[in-house]
Amino acid sequence: RLPRGWREAAFDDTAWEPARIAKAPAGRLVAAIHEPVTGVATHKPVATREVSPGVWVFDFGRIITGQPVLAAAGPAGRTVSLVLAEKLRKDGTIQVASGLIDAQLLTFRYILAGTGRESWRPAFGYGGFRYVQVAGLTGPPAPDTVTAVEVHSAVASIGTFDCGDALLNQVHDAARQGLLNNMHAAQTDTPTLEKNGWTGDAQASSAAAAVNFDVARTWTKWLDDFGDAQAANGELPEIVPTTPFYGYENSPGWNYIWGPTPAWDVAAFILPEELALRFGDRRIAARTQAMRRRLADYTATFIKGPDFRYDRGLGEYAAAGPTGPVDATSTAFFFHMLTGAAASARQLGQAEEAARYAALAAQVREAYNRRYWDAATRRYLAPTAGGKPAVYAQTMNVLPVALGLVPDGQAQAVVDGLAADLIAKNYRLDVGVYALRYLPRLLGDHGHGDVAYKVATRTDQPSWGFWLKNDIRSMPEGWSLGARSWNHHYFASISSWFYEGLAGLRPAAPGYARLQVRPTLPTGLDRAGATILTPRGEAASRWRREPDGLAVLEVTVPGACVAEAWLPNGGQRLPRAPAGARFLRQEAGCAVYAVPPGRHAFRFRPRTA
Repeated sequence: RLPRGWREAAFDDTAWEPARIAKAPAGRLVAAIHEPVTGVATHKPVATREVSPGVWVFDFGRIITGQPVLAAAGPAGRTVSLVLAEKLRKDGTIQVASGLIDAQLLTFRYILAGTGRESWRPAFGYGGFRYVQVAGLTGPPAPDTVTAVEVHSAVASIGTFDCGDALLNQVHDAARQGLLNNMHAAQTDTPTLEKNGWTGDAQASSAAAAVNFDVARTWTKWLDDFGDAQAANGELPEIVPTTPFYGYENSPGWNYIWGPTPAWDVAAFILPEELALRFGDRRIAARTQAMRRRLADYTATFIKGPDFRYDRGLGEYAAAGPTGPVDATSTAFFFHMLTGAAASARQLGQAEEAARYAALAAQVREAYNRRYWDAATRRYLAPTAGGKPAVYAQTMNVLPVALGLVPDGQAQAVVDGLAADLIAKNYRLDVGVYALRYLPRLLGDHGHGDVAYKVATRTDQPSWGFWLKNDIRSMPEGWSLGARSWNHHYFASISSWFYEGLAGLRPAAPGYARLQVRPTLPTGLDRAGATILTPRGEAASRWRREPDGLAVLEVTVPGACVAEAWLPNGGQRLPRAPAGARFLRQEAGCAVYAVPPGRHAFRFRPRTA
């Protein structure tokens, strides 16, 4: 409501309640270090439809996060309601979001002042939506009666990707939109519903976020929140920030997240690792080490030897098929917490502490492999009761390779088995969001790039193409169309493979002091390329197939950086290399060249990916 004359001295405000003095928030007041959450773009509806007399639905073409803007005229006291939604019912009216929340969500009401055309934007709320359903207008809407302001953390875009497959370009666009839609000073889940900073969701998509956007300041601030939210005993809630009444041992709410939940808690290690690797932050280890030490030690009081088994709570998440026991995921991520704690302790000169964590990690690895590794088939299998055969699960065979649990010399065999399983299932994924983060790159790096490409380009359920085929240009919360929300981000992890796998652009040392260019050239794809604005300047990798069957790889290496270009040509040394490029070795079916700063073009005959 906009009361007429409210800014004039003679306005009668006797009915207004005076402001009350409240207690100041707890904690320490400091200057904000992260980008503001603000309006970044304005969108016009692409379609408008009257779904019942006086009720109009405005379609903005895709799901965004932000606020509607109303511009309307009418008599004083008339109420105009605006309800935001992601989905429509069959009759064209909106499907109001509810999920686990017993409330009418994303509903705004404005009472007209009767002073002519008025404009209003609900600046103190936001939501995820594609549609705005409006009632209370005095007549048919004008083209600008309802517009939308897109709102999220004002992080800079630092990455670009494109390729010769239109579907993958659309997946990449949807992944970026899903990441931004959920970036509100923390990586939240579903701005249509919870808007909570679930830590596990963020670790799943962290590599994708860090190659696409400058998340350094936002994540640094959020990691400070991790320390603020940590309990005295070291427990970390799965939502940061949270209240004292959710996510802690014996608190009200979901008991699945009482105590350690390693697949979520490991975000306290993975996010600092990403900041150091991709942004060259040398201070983040010291800034977060005390919090991470307390968390690792707390978790170790639950996951104890000699078995180091943890079957409680949540493991792999949002999976399309069987993933194995909770322990297979949880203990794998506990292992990563320990190796991460050891690595940061070494970096900080804490040799004794590093040795303690490394020794514990070695015990966990041994117990894990004793429990799940099948030496005869060279796969990880889940034991079953009653003498039934042990069960294969994709997640169980992705995480041990990705996190370093696999027995020495066995990684190739495990990934070969993973590829065989995917081929047998017509390239159907069974994994959830945690194994999905690593799966495509593992396949590509172990000679199965064609399998990764076929997984990524499927259009039946479960797949990114299935969503796009159903006009969902964002990242849903689950693989099915019945997912609670179509506005999430953890499935956006595929975007990191576009940069690091297809284009092959990877940091090989913190802050891209060393760059690895290791592209995957799958059968059926004629080109791919990416750029990343690194702390040392723009790095780029772009390849294309030529009519004569050869391929050209163009590499841009920024200053103060050394690079290796991995040419997937079967390891054959080129008869002619670019000026300044120096042959180093043959490795993994590639000819590896040292490349100095500058622009370079390699011409070679690719082998099958």
